[in-house]
Amino acid sequence: MEDYSGKPNPTRGGIITAFVLILLAIFYIFFFSAPADFKTGVPIKIEPGTSISEAAAMLKKESLIRFEGVFKALVVVFGGRTGVAAGVYVFEKPVSVFEVAGSIIFSGSNSHVFKITIPEGLSNAEVADILTKNLEDFDREKFLALARVKEGYLFPDTYFFQPYTSPEDVVKAMNKNFEDKMTSIKSYLNYSKRTLKQIIIMASLLEGEARTDQTRKMVSGILWKRLDADMPLQVDTVFKYIMNKGSSELTLDDLRFDSPYNTYKYIGLPPAPISNPGLNTILAAIYPTSSQYFFYLSDKDGNMYYATTFEGHKANKLKYIR
Repeated sequence: MEDYSGKPNPTRGGIITAFVLILLAIFYIFFFSAPADFKTGVPIKIEPGTSISEAAAMLKKESLIRFEGVFKALVVVFGGRTGVAAGVYVFEKPVSVFEVAGSIIFSGSNSHVFKITIPEGLSNAEVADILTKNLEDFDREKFLALARVKEGYLFPDTYFFQPYTSPEDVVKAMNKNFEDKMTSIKSYLNYSKRTLKQIIIMASLLEGEARTDQTRKMVSGILWKRLDADMPLQVDTVFKYIMNKGSSELTLDDLRFDSPYNTYKYIGLPPAPISNPGLNTILAAIYPTSSQYFFYLSDKDGNMYYATTFEGHKANKLKYIR
């Protein structure tokens, strides 16, 4: 109905507004909203160097966006032509293409991370067990293959890894941490007359032989002295590495087991570290405590007993080892 008073017709205006809003809603739903089959909880890994077009194709294939062209346009508008941020993306609920584009332009990753603590003195196999329990679909065997030459040089620490972090990235992160720590104590390393390899091997032995910084320094002094005197180190902790046996489980046959890591059979340090030592233990290998002792042992509670002669050592065994 036309209003002859010359005033705007509110009914007509309302209809036009509602019609425009409906069109906009349809346009949004069709072009920008989440697809009906949006895949939640699926990790999408975008590698470094991935182009906008490659990312768009991947997201479309995984039903995270409706149209590749809309995604690419939003990336260019909001992020320029610098590409997308590499990372692992997991969307826990359906979201619009605006949110998908925003995450992949700016965040570098929108997935949660796992806090994983690697204790000091663990072998690579023990580290692999922890990673396998905490990271999804972690390839334990691949990690062990990559880390084999890095045993001793994967620094024990607390790390924050994404759920699908690869073995390569874990080894890289832990080894870089080791290198950073060695740089921080470079002046201490220069002080030592030993090579870095010798220090790390010694520190890996100390991790299993003593429990405190003080006793590790004392044992360090004894082992370096035995080494310099061409005496066998006779370190029991190597048998945990060789055959997964503790001191109380060892037999005479075990002590004769032919392995280059058997410090009862062969004089000198083992050929490589047997665990990944922490910083304080590395410092104990660099700064040993000097003493008159050549022998030591510990009881089941970790208390240490020292002796200058083998006879004194045997007496300590009878007195303190049950």
